Amino acid sequence: MKTETFPVEGLMCANCAKHTENALKNMEGVENAVCNFEKLEAQVTYDPARVTPNEMAEAVEKEGYKLVVK
Repeated sequence: MKTETFPVEGLMCANCAKHTENALKNMEGVENAVCNFEKLEAQVTYDPARVTPNEMAEAVEKEGYKLVVK
């Protein structure tokens, strides 16, 4: 497992952060996700063999936000 913190763009409220968090948590290979509205970031624990940061970014984009992958 790997834990990374990603900036998230487009969050306007705590509810936006919750939508982002749920999108990540529902992904195969993501063990945990916590999205912090105040810091505009998401901390994600995931299995790199099962899901990539780019795939996570795509899932977040479907919710209307941008997970910034370096």
